[in-house]
Amino acid sequence: MADNLGFMHLPIPRVLQGKPKLFGGGTPYSTTDYNCKNRVDHGSYIKRQSVELSRFWKERHLDREQKELQTIETGIPILLEIDPNSDIDFL
Repeated sequence: MADNLGFMHLPIPRVLQGKPKLFGGGTPYSTTDYNCKNRVDHGSYIKRQSVELSRFWKERHLDREQKELQTIETGIPILLEIDPNSDIDFL
């Protein structure tokens, strides 16, 4: 058992050896499979959506300037739909 560092009521288990717990594998989602087989269509769709999103935020920024509202410096939010079985380290 690991050292509790003075927290007798909070045992913290620590594993120093053994097999890793790996998650993932299996079959990909049907959407992922379709997108992989139709890369050109999927790429075109992503490009259209990104252009539309960019235009939306530029219009919103100009609208805020015209209304003399405070500028938002935090950036532009983007929502991505990602296969939960995929490795997200690429983000």
